[in-house]
Amino acid sequence: MSGYSREKFPHWDTNKPEHGFGAEFAQYGKCTSREVMMLRDATGPVTLDPKTCDLKVGNGGGWQDQYGFLDSKTGQLKPYKFITDPAGVDAEHIVALAEAWRSGASKLDEDTRRRIANDSLNLEASDPSANRSKGDQDVANYLPPGKFRCVYVERYVTVKVKYALNVDPAERNALRAAVEDCAGRGEFR
Repeated sequence: MSGYSREKFPHWDTNKPEHGFGAEFAQYGKCTSREVMMLRDATGPVTLDPKTCDLKVGNGGGWQDQYGFLDSKTGQLKPYKFITDPAGVDAEHIVALAEAWRSGASKLDEDTRRRIANDSLNLEASDPSANRSKGDQDVANYLPPGKFRCVYVERYVTVKVKYALNVDPAERNALRAAVEDCAGRGEFR
């Protein structure tokens, strides 16, 4: 991790086409990638003002963390809380920035690291507890439980390939097992 710091990955740029949010979010060019991600991942009545970039949450609107956790007492999957305050939502990097650094981003230019940090495929609204429990781990050490696991694996692989980031043998084994499990359940396109 020699030389790593989050500042090496400039994030929360204003929304640009290369962030990958798509044409439906083009009007939010003054807003940051975090704010656009918050709108994309919202449930119910949540709006983002394209001029002020203020998020407004209507009655019943908010964010449901996709990660969930296994209850240590029952072994059952439990969802993290539904969040209605935008300030209470973390922007989780599927490929953690420290993991990207360890995987070769340390040799990439700042603009490429900026794209990794702001890429819509690499961002997911999450409960802070879920984000902290994952930390900067790779898939060999962390895979979310529940339905989001297959989406997570697909996006993790896509980000690693898109930015030519390395995958170590332990990651490769974990990814193979997860892909086989997801394919067996018919959860890949």
